Amino acid sequence: MIDCPYNWKDWCNELWTIACGGNEIPCNINGKWYLMVLNLKENKYYYYCFNEDVFKTDKEFEEIKSSMQSKLNFAKRWNAKQN
Repeated sequence: MIDCPYNWKDWCNELWTIACGGNEIPCNINGKWYLMVLNLKENKYYYYCFNEDVFKTDKEFEEIKSSMQSKLNFAKRWNAKQN
């Protein structure tokens, strides 16, 4: 398991806080680091991408995960055909 290279434990301000009461841990998807955060004004969750310095909605994040899963499934099928 690779540790997140960003200083994410101190990531919060007056508008944002780390999800799960500050216990959320960043995840790495396709080389990019994401952290689930809560927008305190909107009371909505987002995924902050450290690499791009942008917030993704839940729908956008699910699309990223689905795309990655599709690529993994393709690679598994391709490798199985090669053996």
